[in-house]
Amino acid sequence: ILLVYTSKPSKDTSKMEEVKMSITSELIYWYVLIKRIWPPILVGLSMTFISAMFWTIGPLFGEEIMGDLSLDWLLIVIFILPTIPGAVILSKFQFNQHKKLVSEIALLISGILLASFFLFKGNNALILIIILLLGFCISFAWPLNEAVYSDISDRAGDNRLHITAITRANGSIAYVLG
Repeated sequence: ILLVYTSKPSKDTSKMEEVKMSITSELIYWYVLIKRIWPPILVGLSMTFISAMFWTIGPLFGEEIMGDLSLDWLLIVIFILPTIPGAVILSKFQFNQHKKLVSEIALLISGILLASFFLFKGNNALILIIILLLGFCISFAWPLNEAVYSDISDRAGDNRLHITAITRANGSIAYVLG
């Protein structure tokens, strides 16, 4: 059997060039948008990082704090538990303004609480209280930051999809780092 090889331009190569152009144009969009909305992105990145840290190393930290009591899961429960009262409290207040400011303040308090772990290394009960307060602060900061993203998306008009993509990529990057 004789096979003849003919060189034809492949449709796949033109599609690859189109994908490269669309990725490049998307990154340009992201660069322009991120320069303008970096504060809520940084807040979202930090909160997701803290959450990822608790979900990945929380049980190990809980085991170290609780010892042989088989209560290593308690640390994650204490971190997540404040989301319920936090949501109830947030639903009672109308945050039409200052969402970003309150979110940033709650994240700042969270950072201070995280840094205080090292000061109370031997006092396990106080560490659990700090984790409860940390979860409470995050329970305020997270929905308020999501509301900021929502406001930005509403103002973005046709670029709404780009804002959503940045938000989702932001969360993925924070989980990988955390």
